[in-house]
Amino acid sequence: MDQIATAGLDNLGYILAALGACAWIPQVPTLWNKYISKPKISITAKSIELGFDLNGPLLNMNLALLSQNKSGTIGTIKAIITHEDKQETTFEWSTIASGVENKSTDNNGGTITNRSSVEALMLHLPLDFTQVISLWFFSNLKKARFDNIIFPFEYKIDRMCRDNQLDNEALEKYLKNNTEWTNVKDLIPEMFTWKAGKYKLTLLIEALDGKISYTPQTFKFKINTNSAEILKDNIETTLHNMNETLICKINPTYQKQNKAYYWQNFMLEKC
Repeated sequence: MDQIATAGLDNLGYILAALGACAWIPQVPTLWNKYISKPKISITAKSIELGFDLNGPLLNMNLALLSQNKSGTIGTIKAIITHEDKQETTFEWSTIASGVENKSTDNNGGTITNRSSVEALMLHLPLDFTQVISLWFFSNLKKARFDNIIFPFEYKIDRMCRDNQLDNEALEKYLKNNTEWTNVKDLIPEMFTWKAGKYKLTLLIEALDGKISYTPQTFKFKINTNSAEILKDNIETTLHNMNETLICKINPTYQKQNKAYYWQNFMLEKC
């Protein structure tokens, strides 16, 4: 009898243990998503807006981002643009812009677009919520060129203005014989990269903690000759506006006659 009772108790123990294990089965997917799985990020884009100014080549994009499995935090987004001749330019997000735009037209018929924006430091994506944002990208040319050529020139001009060493006539004479100003004027067209032809755009995403699942998205678009020429006009606009800024530095009451920059929009096709 004792052996039968012991066997019965053992069987009961096995049954209870099995029932306990079964109770955990519904929790397995939840625990997996919470502690083991990575956020699965997907991204969608329909168009790209290209421009150029003192920062070099620029691009703006409206993106729709979705995080599945769990919420995720993006640390950086990069855009690699490759021309059909293999010329490649890497862009990194700079600002997250508001979806609200205020557009106006200047005296020359150019479009002036104003958007409120914040510096792109990180972006949190809630679980299963599609987040639509407008991103501005600067090229990787900006920092090195700006730090080595443009910033030293601007710093010297600012210092001379503080010391009252410049007036309109002195500035004109200084710029005429100044190697640094010549370097700036030579640099700006060198930084211009847009030209007619076919392009490939690849979007790369890095998580703030390095833990995401993401397959790089690739798109294609084409710049026609007319659009390339319109974008190229921004070289002259950049030089003109910089000269206006220099005049304003030595004469704060001067009313700057800035020209508007031209942007061109292109539809994206997924590769």
